[in-house]
Amino acid sequence: MNELEQAIANIVQKAVDQVVENIKPYPSNWPKIINPTELSGILGISRPKADELMARKDFPTVYITQSYKRVGAQALWKWLNNELYDI
Repeated sequence: MNELEQAIANIVQKAVDQVVENIKPYPSNWPKIINPTELSGILGISRPKADELMARKDFPTVYITQSYKRVGAQALWKWLNNELYDI
């Protein structure tokens, strides 16, 4: 590998390292699958507000039945980060 190739490889590796460092998993104290009551506790909102949030079209709710709904922790984390950075 010549000097230019090595310099490019170093730059690419630094960029990859920064991206990997910025990818944070959801908090470890969250359950993997979150019900509305747990969601209200995580977000510090009331249970009715959690239900309202889970009914939104842009929220990653998974419906098992019409009244039995959950959200995956990773999907919630991604949604929250998107909401924060779309301001």
